[in-house]
Amino acid sequence: MTTDGFGGSSERIIKLSVIVLLILFCLWLIYYFSFLQGIHGVFVHLFYLPIVLASFWWGRRGIWAAFLLGAALVIAHLSRGCFYLEDLLRIAVFTGTAYFVGLLRESGLKSEKELNHVLNMYREQEKYSESRNLAVKALTEQKAFAEKLIQNSAVPCFVIDSTHKVIMWNKACEELTGMKAEELIGTDDHWKAFYAYKRPSLADIVLDGKMKDLSVFYSIYAKSSLVSEGLQSEGWFPKLGGKDRYIFFDAAPIRDSKGEIIAVIETLQDIT
Repeated sequence: MTTDGFGGSSERIIKLSVIVLLILFCLWLIYYFSFLQGIHGVFVHLFYLPIVLASFWWGRRGIWAAFLLGAALVIAHLSRGCFYLEDLLRIAVFTGTAYFVGLLRESGLKSEKELNHVLNMYREQEKYSESRNLAVKALTEQKAFAEKLIQNSAVPCFVIDSTHKVIMWNKACEELTGMKAEELIGTDDHWKAFYAYKRPSLADIVLDGKMKDLSVFYSIYAKSSLVSEGLQSEGWFPKLGGKDRYIFFDAAPIRDSKGEIIAVIETLQDIT
């Protein structure tokens, strides 16, 4: 329904036809009682039908029906040489009825429009929430897949976050080092797997960007040949996982969409 109450073209024609027929009927009543019967009293209660319908369908613009019928009543009486004060009162009642019915109708249409607007906003919000939930679900699934990929990788590796806390320690790393993930996740004790005292791992150096520390803690090191910000080192590690092993390390940063380092991944290769 449109806000002007007309609706489609076919609906508009039907409404106009109904109002015209009702007004013609009311005009016939005026003619019948005033001119044929010659009596003053006209059954004006029926006049409210086209007045109320016109105001309901077209708002306050329906007041024209009230003016038309009121004017017809006055003209009929004047043509017979008489004038009644109650005719003016009837015109005031007709127009007042049309005005208030039209005003209520327009208020109702406005409220309906506002309600539809709110409902549309709610539906859009639901669609947005649904899309957001799907996006969150997809990201969660991607994260779970990445974690499973690392956890089940045959290459030993671990990941530390921006605070140097271990957030991943895969099964292959457990087998190589002899330290379980539950011992290290959420701590910065990953050094315990390789050294007798607390010192930075290659991942810690990459995270802090302290390249000068490389020569202090590693005798053999180099920049990664595959990752521009990555580092490499190698060396002997006695009793690592119960064996003396020669380990090759690779560490590389993981950045977010803003370019900030949020984690570092370090891989270990036993090339003994």
